[in-house]
Amino acid sequence: MVSRNWLGPAIVACALALTGCASSNLAFGIAPEDPVGTWVAAENFGTVLTLGEDGDLAASGWPAPLGCDGHAVEDIASLREAEKVEISGGWSAGELRPHHLNLSFDKASCLRRGITGDVWRRGDDGELAICIPIRVGVDPDSLGSEQWFVLVKDSSESATAPFSC
Repeated sequence: MVSRNWLGPAIVACALALTGCASSNLAFGIAPEDPVGTWVAAENFGTVLTLGEDGDLAASGWPAPLGCDGHAVEDIASLREAEKVEISGGWSAGELRPHHLNLSFDKASCLRRGITGDVWRRGDDGELAICIPIRVGVDPDSLGSEQWFVLVKDSSESATAPFSC
C-alpha cells in the first residue's frame, strides 16, 4: 500500500507558491470613497495627507522627493532626511482600478506634478494603507520594505503599527 501522507503538505506548498506569503495585498474592490479622509505616514514620519470628497488634496510634511522636486532617493532613511513641503492639489482613483490613486500637485506647490500609489489591505485586520514606491521607474515587485512610503488612515494605533506593501 502506498502512503499518501505527503498529499496535504504538497497541496499547501503549491498554494503558497501560487499566492505568495504576503501579509498585505492590493485592495481590489474598494469603494471609490474609501480613500477619502486623513492619512498619516507610518512609523511617526510626520506626514499628514488629506484626501477630500471633492477630489482636493492637502499635505503637510510631504517628502519633496516624492513627486515634487525631482531628487531621487533610494529608501525610507534617505526620504526621512529629505526636505518636507506643504502641498495642495487633487487626487483621483482609477475607474477600473479604484485601488490605484493619482496624486496631482499644484504647480505652486511643486516643480513636478505628482505621483501615483496604490491602496493595500492588511490581511490580519483589513486595515487600508496607501503605498507609494520611493524608487520610481522600478518594478514594484523588486522593492524591499524600506523602499515604500506608507500612509495609514489617521489613528494613533495604526500610525505606529508596521504595514508591509
